[in-house]
This record gives sequence, structure tokens and C-alpha cells, in this order.
Amino acid sequence: VIGNSSYSKQIGSLKNPVNDATDVATELRNSKFEVQLLTNATYVQIREAMPRFHEKLTNGPRDQTVGLFYYAGHGVQYQDENYLVPVDAEVQYEDDITRMCFPVQRMVLANMERSNSRMNIVILDACRNNPFPATSRSVGSGLAEMKRARGSFIAFATAPGSVASDGSGRNGLYTQELLKALRKPGLTIEQVFKEVRMNVLRMSGDRQYTWDS
Repeated sequence: VIGNSSYSKQIGSLKNPVNDATDVATELRNSKFEVQLLTNATYVQIREAMPRFHEKLTNGPRDQTVGLFYYAGHGVQYQDENYLVPVDAEVQYEDDITRMCFPVQRMVLANMERSNSRMNIVILDACRNNPFPATSRSVGSGLAEMKRARGSFIAFATAPGSVASDGSGRNGLYTQELLKALRKPGLTIEQVFKEVRMNVLRMSGDRQYTWDS
């Protein structure tokens, strides 16, 4: 579980992600998940946490292990890959993205799929505005759909190519509604995210449509 809020002035700080990640971590622990929580994480901290995460999934019992990756913060799509933006990223040119940001498909999903987890869940509340104005020609708006995910459930705070709200309360709108849905007993994973979608759509005045694949 990663929540990044304290970005440089150039990228733009965010109000909610650290709260979002902290609250999601609490909710997951209540649901008997073992949780690694990172807040305001640098590239190196995310990089170092990934082998530990992969090791847990690889060493878990094959039919009982569920892997879950949650991220709140800035994210960008570049050349059909989604990147998480660490708080220490300094991106001036397009190729800085691949060196200073963290690829979701290549590093997160690929590692989850090469493990004993019977199911992988990836939740990305990271579809805010492009934080790198200088790269606007090549960096798409929002995040890109991820098509190569085997045995995985992927949830986006908003549809591919569009932008999500940071929220006005303690949590971003998406995570606020996710937390409510997670607390309801007996729902399937599809029902949880369907409820999130309906509530986010209603509360955003039909402007934010969440996306699952």
C-alpha cells in the first residue's frame, strides 16, 4: 500500500493520498491481510519494497494467497505503460519518466503474476492531471488500460484516459467510497467495485466513472 502526497512544487502536492493509503492499510489489516505501508515514498523505497512483496506472494500457500497492490498519488501513462510517480521524481524530459518513475505493468503486475498468488488485485487511485507539463505531447491524460493481466483484477479510480478528483475531505472521492464498500460484509469483489462505481458517479455529478478490468 503506497500513498504519495508530498511532491515538489514543480509536480504539485496532493492533499489526500497519505490519508488514503493509511486508511486502506487499516481496513486491509482488519480483513486479515498482511500489509506493507509506504507513505511519501521515493523511487528507491518503492524499488526496495517490491522484492519483499514478491517474496511474500511467492512463499505463500498456492491456493490461499491473494496479492493486493494499492497506490494513491500521481500517475502517468507513457508509451502504453502506467507509471507511479515517486515523491523524489525530477522529470524534465520524456525519457526521465522511464528512469525516475515506477512502471506498473513491468514491475508490479509481472512480479505478482510470477508468484503463488491465486488472485492479484491492483487498485490505482492515480489518475489525476499530468504532473509533468513539459512532457504534455507524449504523456497521455490519466492512465492507460492494462490488457495483459492474467488472473488479476485491476481497478482504476477513473476510466482510462480521464482524470479523477482529489476529494475535499480526508480521503479522495474514490478511496472514500472504496473504504465504505470494503466494510460491507459478504460482497464479492465485483459487487464491491460496482458499488464504488455507482457512488463515485453519483457524488461526482456523473463526471468520474471508475473502471475495472
